[in-house]
Amino acid sequence: MKKAELDLLIHQADKDGIDYWSDETRQAMRGLADQYEAERRQAMIEVGELPPEQPKASVSTTDAIDKFLTARQSGLSEGTKKSYRATLQVFAKFYPTLPTTPEEVEVYLATKSNRTAADAYAVIKLLYDFASQRLGVPNATSQVKRPRFKEKEPYSLTIAEAKSVLAACKDDRELGLIHLYLGHGWRLEEGCRTDIGDIGDGQILVKGKKRTEYTPLLSETREVFLKVANGREAREPLFLSQMGRRLSNKMAYVIVKTILHRAGVTEGKSPDLRIATHTLRKTFASLATAAGCDRTTVARLLRHRKRDVTDLYISMPIDILRMKLERYSPIMLLNSSNQKLDKTEY
Repeated sequence: MKKAELDLLIHQADKDGIDYWSDETRQAMRGLADQYEAERRQAMIEVGELPPEQPKASVSTTDAIDKFLTARQSGLSEGTKKSYRATLQVFAKFYPTLPTTPEEVEVYLATKSNRTAADAYAVIKLLYDFASQRLGVPNATSQVKRPRFKEKEPYSLTIAEAKSVLAACKDDRELGLIHLYLGHGWRLEEGCRTDIGDIGDGQILVKGKKRTEYTPLLSETREVFLKVANGREAREPLFLSQMGRRLSNKMAYVIVKTILHRAGVTEGKSPDLRIATHTLRKTFASLATAAGCDRTTVARLLRHRKRDVTDLYISMPIDILRMKLERYSPIMLLNSSNQKLDKTEY
């Protein structure tokens, strides 16, 4: 079997999600294909059909990263590019010159926990796929297995804990952040990207991972935002740091962690739970679902990047989404006079 045929077979198996090939089998097939190609080229060199290969010059890891991200400029959101760069910069600090062997990549991944290593591997593999095609660098990840880790059950707060978090907010900025993350299920970076001019009547412009789109906004949250804006111009960031600059993702994370600690919801909990901003997004989904909101609506409000085929056929105008949000948002559940916290612990 020729290398091109092997690669096509492997690509089709990956694309179709065929599970009768284990990861080990796929890696072995790729290794055989690479070995076959190397032997073929060496035989052609020996009979004079190809010139002898010249040793390749080393490639700066930072240069490779810059070229990779430039090439992917139009296909990635700003948030994803920042995330990729942050992950790859750590790799570049560890290896200033781009490694060319699987063993070197494995040494780097071994310095991290399985979950972190798996996330890093995914980005590093994209870098090597690009570098092998464009820069002539051997793909050092082709024979490296993706680190495995055990998926944990999503952790979310109870409705009583959510009430404590809301009550623990000391000012409008803190309250506004909690309204977004707990009451609307936003991602950390989306809140920091919000400008005053994005606030509409019953809706707000969200700059998400893949799309910039309008999503429903609770009237209660809008009132909090207008207080935070305090008459400032539309082009200015909604949330500011103490220095008057746009609030960074890191600082927003610290603020939310402080609120959660103040509310007492982290007390006695394992650090492995990593109770922070994303916990509030999970809490939004969990409490809304427990209160009766259908999964399709929850998925639309969370604005997941991937939708199944059925979901693509379901039209859900923003007015319908707003009605659902007003009924099932944890903010509204907490404000409901009929909510019996002493009996309901979702």
